[in-house]
Amino acid sequence: MQFRKILTWTFCSAFTLFLSSTYAESGNMLPDVQNDMHPAAGYFFSVGLLPPVAGSMNFGYQFNRNFGLQAGVLGIWESTLGLDFDTATIYDVAMRGVLPLGNRGEMFGKLGVGVINGQVQVSLPVFGTIKQTGESVGPTFGLGFGFYFTPHWVGTLEYSGIYSVGSKTLKDGVKGVPMIGVAYHFAG
Repeated sequence: MQFRKILTWTFCSAFTLFLSSTYAESGNMLPDVQNDMHPAAGYFFSVGLLPPVAGSMNFGYQFNRNFGLQAGVLGIWESTLGLDFDTATIYDVAMRGVLPLGNRGEMFGKLGVGVINGQVQVSLPVFGTIKQTGESVGPTFGLGFGFYFTPHWVGTLEYSGIYSVGSKTLKDGVKGVPMIGVAYHFAG
C-alpha cells in the first residue's frame, strides 16, 4: 500500500512538472515582475521548525533563478520520559537547485557536505547523568516545496538531513526531519 502511495505521488508530481514546463514553453506565462514572484538573484535567509522536535536556519546566495549556495544548521532533539535526552546538530554547506512551478511555486533541493554532532544523555536517579557524544561527516541533502506570498517571502515545506557513517555513538544511516518554514529573499 505504501508503494502505491509513493508511486501515485511521484506520477502526480511529474505530471504537474510536465504541465508547468509545457505552459511556460508555450509562451502563455507572462514574464513581467508583477506576475512572476521568483527572484533572479540575491541573498536569502530561511528558518524551519517542527516543534518541539527540530529547527533549522540557513543563509545563502542565489546566483540565478535555478542555482545557489547555502550554509546552515539543523538541530534535532528528542526526550523519552524525562530520563534521556538525545540531540543532533548538523552543520552543512550545500548547492541549492530551484525549479520554478508557475508564478508563485517552486520545488527546491540541496546537496552538500556536513558534520553531525550527536549527544545521548541519560539521567538515572542512582547513577547520575551519563553522557556520550559522537561526530560524523557525510553528505547532506534536502528536498522541499515553496510558495511565494510576495516577491520576498516564501512559505516552505521541506525534508533535510544527513547520511552519517563511522561513529560509535551515532548509528550509520539517514538522520533527517520534515519541517515547515519561511524564507526571505533580499533581492527581488
